[in-house]
Amino acid sequence: MPKVVVIDDDVEILKIFPRLLAGSEFEPCCTSDVETFLERIRSDRPVAAIVDFWLLDNSALPLLDRLRAEGQDLPVVLMSGGGGGHSALMAETLGEVCGIVSFLHKPFRRAEVIEALRGATVALN
Repeated sequence: MPKVVVIDDDVEILKIFPRLLAGSEFEPCCTSDVETFLERIRSDRPVAAIVDFWLLDNSALPLLDRLRAEGQDLPVVLMSGGGGGHSALMAETLGEVCGIVSFLHKPFRRAEVIEALRGATVALN
């Protein structure tokens, strides 16, 4: 089953993903820690990543830059509900500049997540 690595600093959001993707073709691997996220990308060979725009007190932009610097050509779906002084639209625009393949506005529905992941895996091919 294709794996998807999910990172969010909100543990409650991470708890949702296994139930959200149950019965789909994707298996989520969830973490709130950047280093664990990167290790799972290296070891689990996921087909995509879902990244929250706000990780603790920083945006995900440095993490997205780090993925590219390490040569990770992994499709990234960015998600945000706004916050941190930026709207979700601003997060989406900044993510697009960094090469994300899709954006999820929190709160999102199961069908939106699966559609975004399917689109991301098409981007892989």
